[in-house]
Amino acid sequence: MHSEGLFLGMRKMKAITIAGKGISVCVLLFLAMSYIACASTPNKSAKPFFDPGQATRLFDEGVRFNMDGDFERAISSFTEAIRAYPSFQRAYVARGLAHFVLGRHSEAMRDFNEAIHFGLRPHDLSSYTLALTTNGMIYNIFGEYESALESFNRVLYIAPLSPEALNGRSAAFFRIGRLPAALADVHFAISLDPSRYVYFCNRGTIHYYLGLPYRALADFIASLELNPYNTDTAVAAAAVAKDLGHYEFSLSLYDHALSVKPGFLPAYRGRGNVFIILAGLADDINRRDVLLEKAMADFERASH
Repeated sequence: MHSEGLFLGMRKMKAITIAGKGISVCVLLFLAMSYIACASTPNKSAKPFFDPGQATRLFDEGVRFNMDGDFERAISSFTEAIRAYPSFQRAYVARGLAHFVLGRHSEAMRDFNEAIHFGLRPHDLSSYTLALTTNGMIYNIFGEYESALESFNRVLYIAPLSPEALNGRSAAFFRIGRLPAALADVHFAISLDPSRYVYFCNRGTIHYYLGLPYRALADFIASLELNPYNTDTAVAAAAVAKDLGHYEFSLSLYDHALSVKPGFLPAYRGRGNVFIILAGLADDINRRDVLLEKAMADFERASH
């Protein structure tokens, strides 16, 4: 982070998602399963109102629906699990995650707040911290950055080595202009988990705003190596390469974005701008005319 997620240059930079604004479905499912796999039975000491056994069966059913991508049916199962066991903290978190994936941020936040309301339970530590972390992400989406910082700080007080919370807090710091703090957090997140392409993308954005374009480009390329299908990152890298005068490399990155997503308008606009620059540098009039024709063709495509 619609995906998500600030893309380069006054307008271009705003297109790159500094994570915390968005999180991918696969990451959400990974996070969800990482705590669901630990335990899926309600705590019988919590004195349920109804049937904890039935709640567990419904919860497991919802998890299966989640894994199949059937989030509506998953939400229905989690809702029934909560009715059978109203203090089932993990069910609230799981339902909140399903709402989050579907873009229902207000509903997700209500579920996460309900889960947080039950407090920190030793057997539900990951549920509690996941609810706080995703709440922080939603606060970032809503532009409530101080509330986001509060949520991430609560997570990091409990779990100081949480890369997701560090990355989310970095996003909040970035949005309020605290760039050194944002860089420190995302750098730490990468040191803890260098497999997340979005972390490198976010650090690249921060480096760009700090006036470090070569480091920004290196981070964007590292992000693309982890996820070559992220066209937004490809366009961001291409824009930085253009600013650095690496025009052929910039063109190759725009071409890559268009190979992944044909018709991607930002790539056409960016590539057209590079062709204009190259035309201005061309000594041969025929080459200049060819480049200008290519630029006009790209701008025409971008206008549709």
